[in-house]
Amino acid sequence: MQWFKKQSRLRRLIILIALLVTLTCLCTYFAAPATEERPATVATNTPAPTNTPAPSNTPGPTATPAPPTSTPIPPTDTPIPPPTNTPLPTDTPAPTSTPAPTDTPLPPTSTPIPPTPTATPEPHAVAEALVRDALGIGNRDVDRVTAIELASDNWITVEWAINDQFTEGLIKTSAKMDVTDVARALCEADFCDGLTMHGSFSMRDVYGNVSEDIMVKVVLRPETLAKINWENFDYHDIYTIADAVDLHPAFQE
Repeated sequence: MQWFKKQSRLRRLIILIALLVTLTCLCTYFAAPATEERPATVATNTPAPTNTPAPSNTPGPTATPAPPTSTPIPPTDTPIPPPTNTPLPTDTPAPTSTPAPTDTPLPPTSTPIPPTPTATPEPHAVAEALVRDALGIGNRDVDRVTAIELASDNWITVEWAINDQFTEGLIKTSAKMDVTDVARALCEADFCDGLTMHGSFSMRDVYGNVSEDIMVKVVLRPETLAKINWENFDYHDIYTIADAVDLHPAFQE
């Protein structure tokens, strides 16, 4: 208000006239009769017309509805995303044949199975295995071990075939080694209750007849076997310490 009072009369008059005109226009605008409803159309990018202020002392024109246009509704400005590259379906592998279910083992029972008792080998079988292992494989067309006998007092009798060698001396030496190897194997297994060994070899008489005859007979008593130190024993002495020896003339030294 102080500002208004400081103005000249002419300027205050002009200001009052301008205010009066403005109020008149506003009253005329709001007092105008309602116009018919315009159809809803979407205008193109043309801006809506602004209300032109009426000149002073002239009532403002009423708002004339805009005639409907046939302008199509433009598409929205939102861009449509391009289609993504959809991968082609891969070849689905053919189903493999399902193996037939195997027999499912039954779960173990809570009751433990008692161990099967191991059969104790017979002394005769043990002695025979020791003798065959000591003599090894023969090199003639006869059985290497022809007989093994275990008496009630554990005395063992062995009949075996002496292997052939390149010379007569080697054949005789081979017989001594056989007796020594068998006696040691039996004694180290606690079969030292006496041993008798009969060794055979193929002989030909003056008529050309060939036969398998006993060439060596050796007897070793239990007390004799107990005296032998097998780690240092020389097989050449087996006939010397034997309790009885019977040699065929062809096997005598």
